[in-house]
Amino acid sequence: MQKKHLLSLFLVLFMLTACGPQTVPQNLPTAPATNAPQVITPTPIIATATAAGDSPATDQPAAKQEIAYNQEMFTPLKNCETCHKDLVDEAGNDVSNVNDWASSIMAQAAVDPYYLATVNAEVQRHPEYQVAIEDKCATCHMPMAHFAVHAEGGTSTMLGENGYGNPEHPLHEMAMEAISCTVCHQIQPDNFGQESSFSGGLLIDTDTPKGERVLYGPYPPEDPFASIMTAGSGYIIEQSDHLAQSEMCATCHSLHTHYAIEDGTLSENTFPEQTPYEEWLASDYANTQSCQDCHMPKAEGAVAISIMGSPPRSPFSLHTFTGGNAYMLNILKDFSNEIIVQTDNAGFDESIQRTEDLLTQQTATLKIDSAQLNDNQLDIDVSLVTLTGHKFPAGFPSRRAWIHLTVLDASGQTLFESGAYEPNGSIIGNANDEDDSQFEPHYTEITSADQVQIYEDIMQDVNGNVTTALLTAESYIKDNRLLPSGFDKAVANADIAVRGAAAEDGDFIGAGDTVHYGIKLDAAPEALTIQVELLYQSVGYRWAQNLAQQPNQAVDDFLRYYDATPNIPIVIASEEVTIP
Repeated sequence: MQKKHLLSLFLVLFMLTACGPQTVPQNLPTAPATNAPQVITPTPIIATATAAGDSPATDQPAAKQEIAYNQEMFTPLKNCETCHKDLVDEAGNDVSNVNDWASSIMAQAAVDPYYLATVNAEVQRHPEYQVAIEDKCATCHMPMAHFAVHAEGGTSTMLGENGYGNPEHPLHEMAMEAISCTVCHQIQPDNFGQESSFSGGLLIDTDTPKGERVLYGPYPPEDPFASIMTAGSGYIIEQSDHLAQSEMCATCHSLHTHYAIEDGTLSENTFPEQTPYEEWLASDYANTQSCQDCHMPKAEGAVAISIMGSPPRSPFSLHTFTGGNAYMLNILKDFSNEIIVQTDNAGFDESIQRTEDLLTQQTATLKIDSAQLNDNQLDIDVSLVTLTGHKFPAGFPSRRAWIHLTVLDASGQTLFESGAYEPNGSIIGNANDEDDSQFEPHYTEITSADQVQIYEDIMQDVNGNVTTALLTAESYIKDNRLLPSGFDKAVANADIAVRGAAAEDGDFIGAGDTVHYGIKLDAAPEALTIQVELLYQSVGYRWAQNLAQQPNQAVDDFLRYYDATPNIPIVIASEEVTIP
């Protein structure tokens, strides 16, 4: 076995020698703050805002280096792929890290067209905060480029001629690789679970030179395979289990943002844009399961994690990073000829299927508890049970779920329907989709077709106006997203509190909700069929439409993708009963 180790080490050293020296870009460019928002499309072509008064930057971009990676801090994915490919679990499944990662939203974080449209819209709306917006957003969406620039004392610039999105920028390739291997595996646990770790507060050593930098993984330094990896990667290997903690995910997915107030400055207080970690802490799952247990499920049996002869180990977490955004994966797949993506259509197909499986099998159940017809009065009780370790929907507040209930007579004619939807993604009867200043309240009872039970968070500005603009969002006027098991809304802190009428709803509790439908029919039918679905969208109709208020190339591109991709909701759970 020792001979095999030495042979593997020799092969690695040979490959490194053959690759030649690496180039480190110097004098990384940063763009000055201007009042003209500069826009990047999610394509290799750089465009500028089309709104009146906007103009392109005049500074010339720095010349692109032959190699665009700062090898002192990060290693490109292709280097990791050399050894961590062709991995198979005991059931014969391909569990290669790079393949699974490449089709995930994590891998596309820098080119997600909805994200880019949102950033461009916010910059266009608040040009005085352009530098702050770009620097903050790049922390988690383009972390390698961000930390490489900060190590040089600079500030991240995403948009325009001087931004990472420009193919001529020396860190363009690094930025486009988004959340890659040597980002997560370098995050240090020193501030885990502390407020300082949230909102992009991940700790990465920016001082230690190449050859002395630590990369965290499953093997102790004395293991022969750790020495092989050190020789192949240039990192010192350190064993640590902190990569499997929920606090690891919270560094980016627990996001609190400052908001603009009336005098034109940013508030000292913050708005809880995303809080799945805090929601998880308030649930029963905090003592039993981590984020990774659901979003990085275990392989079937042991896996040899390297082709260099490493022994199989178990458990092995799949690097699928499965979430709830199948809609965006479909857009990325359908427009991969325009968007710089990390995988092919087959890879996206697998990721879409994994996402839909997670949503339909591990999210919520639905049951018609009772359905009684007395003359022409129909009474129905629908109960939902959540299976997630955080609120559902979770994450970015554009996400929503709702109950679609239909009553049919014996001939199949619709007698009542609440929660129907259009192909454009709008919900029929939803006040917010019809008027951006309104929204549907939380219901304990629904009696008419224009009432819809929608589980969502609705943001408001400092004046109480409904908004989808993140930098003006001061608080939530409604948050009735379904609660995880064990969540006690009576003691939840302000950042994760239930808002609106759901706070007073006695059966809206940890692990679910019950809604009563009291429907007056025109006549007493002989037989009825009741169909109920829990539906879900990752991009609500109003969120997409409001972007059109800030016209620029990135927004136009996203809306073109949105119009071409039917925003058909995913059926999370359903049931059908017939009476009598």
